[in-house]
Amino acid sequence: MKKITLLFLLVSSFAFSQFTSEASGLTFLGSERTDILLDQVEDGANTIVSCTNTPEAATVLCADDFTLTENTRIDALTIRGTVNNGLAANITGWDLYIFSDNGGSPGQDPNNLAGAPLILQNVNGDGITIVDDGVTAVDVEFNIQTLSEGFELVAGTYWLSVGPIMNITDITDNTAAGQRYNWDSSADANGSEPHLIDVTDVFGAGLTTYTPFSTIGVAVSALSFSLEGEELLSVGDNLLANNISVFPNPTSGDLNINFARSFETLNVDILNVNGQKVLSQEMEGVGSNTLATSRLANGVYFAQISSDQGSTTIKFIKN
Repeated sequence: MKKITLLFLLVSSFAFSQFTSEASGLTFLGSERTDILLDQVEDGANTIVSCTNTPEAATVLCADDFTLTENTRIDALTIRGTVNNGLAANITGWDLYIFSDNGGSPGQDPNNLAGAPLILQNVNGDGITIVDDGVTAVDVEFNIQTLSEGFELVAGTYWLSVGPIMNITDITDNTAAGQRYNWDSSADANGSEPHLIDVTDVFGAGLTTYTPFSTIGVAVSALSFSLEGEELLSVGDNLLANNISVFPNPTSGDLNINFARSFETLNVDILNVNGQKVLSQEMEGVGSNTLATSRLANGVYFAQISSDQGSTTIKFIKN
């Protein structure tokens, strides 16, 4: 296949109807606070195929990277794309991956998922919201906390690769008959350039591993997506650990827990040396509190204390 033909099939440059919600900077998912961590806004210039065609057993997926400077809970992510028509009728599910970084390229791929931080395959229903403008523009939001409860990433660089599973005639057909899904481009470049993989080589260009866009002649510096979540406290930001004292230690009676500043209601779990919980108590994180340990047998224990401003574990001795 000639290069010019391949580029025409992979990339579409045309004006399409824009449908992008403005990022508020702060939203809520259930009772969790969630911030806009990254928002690469669509620029209306290009779209690049990123979907799976089940009749052909063909998978062509794009990937773009993002960097987290702190350990982060990922609550939701949104990709912005384009479909010719008939989106709802042709999509049967979604594949979404978050891969590690390997020197500026995805560290895994759909054929080699070992070590991938997040693998969501053929997901649909709860946790997925499709917003279709009725023409071509389509935004898809994935509620990650619904799809993968408690999902967190440590600080570092990662790659997002996602696309719908579709029942279409030909993934290489970019006409209205093809109805494939294309991921929108963005001018908000961050980190490395996007990559593309053609798992079964349906385009015939040998792109069976993630390949930089520039290598295949696609002049797109970023793809349009947003991340929502909350940065988690690092050790240095653990206000609870820095503002708590426990005395007397050793103790033969009550254990006093004193807070140098106010916190929300705290939970204290006492564990024995075997890691078994032997006592649990809630307390107000203000001033001095008392933890009654008189019923504990003599020995070594660990007080696990947690709040909205961090957590800490304190070793104490009952004698």
